[in-house]
Amino acid sequence: MVISDTAETVVLKNNFIGYASILNKYNTSTYKAAKEILNERLSEIDLNNSSIATTGSDGRFEKSTFFSPIELILIQERENQELQNVLEDLIVEYSDFFYHKLEIKNLNKDDMVYYSGDRKKTYPTRIIDALQITGSKDLFLSYKSSLINELSGRDGKHKMKSFSDKRREPKRILNSEYSYEERHFDKDGGRLFFDNIRVKSTKYGHLRSVQYKIGLEICKKIRRDESTSVIRELPKLTTERLNYFFYSKMSTLSMWETEDIIHAYDIALYWYHLSEKMFRIKNQKSINVEKKSIKKITHIISNFNKKGRILR
Repeated sequence: MVISDTAETVVLKNNFIGYASILNKYNTSTYKAAKEILNERLSEIDLNNSSIATTGSDGRFEKSTFFSPIELILIQERENQELQNVLEDLIVEYSDFFYHKLEIKNLNKDDMVYYSGDRKKTYPTRIIDALQITGSKDLFLSYKSSLINELSGRDGKHKMKSFSDKRREPKRILNSEYSYEERHFDKDGGRLFFDNIRVKSTKYGHLRSVQYKIGLEICKKIRRDESTSVIRELPKLTTERLNYFFYSKMSTLSMWETEDIIHAYDIALYWYHLSEKMFRIKNQKSINVEKKSIKKITHIISNFNKKGRILR
């Protein structure tokens, strides 16, 4: 991998303080813009049996201010070709704003946890992170509630194992700093690498480790309780979810453990977005951070990953 010779030293200190607030304001405004565009274009279409949502970093309000297209999910009980055509035309028209692929979910025939019906892509987190933009609220809640049958039904164990296996790669990156031949970070050197293709700083090791751990724990609780009550009032932000679990007495983590992982996630998210910023502005493929900080953050997240049940 080619490393920039002009990588700037980034001293963490107080740089990330207030960043979560900035991020929340930006994602809120982006969400409102998406809602306005969709509501205007779909004003004459019956949405009683359809709902349109987003997910991932858009649903968690964790997308960086360096804009990337918003992903859309069309949830429906029966096929509405008119609505589908309008959405696909809208995506082409607003190609810089919406992601080019529309995911379509039919509640009556599709497995909700498989991305685009691909059984190799088991992502219940896409349902957990989903945020409705417009359409039927009842249908959207049915989409969320589908996790009960998805995880407790005949294929429930297979789906749980398939998603659990997804945690291997983030763990491997966190422990080795590498995914195959690509290096994502260097603890001893205090460097974070970014190429906007397969190497994305703290995204695939640090952030994914926390996201997938929380996602798996939520799935296990849904399966145990046979209820989606855990996600009914779930906050959008990952760090707010950890606080929510603690103060609602669902979490097995102590106050100090909760504060540590929240702090570590916040910094890792800030570093990821900063790496992206420096790449886009200066085509810079690495940034330097305090060695002590990257070692501590990696250690906290690694320990969080190793914990057993974190939700009662």
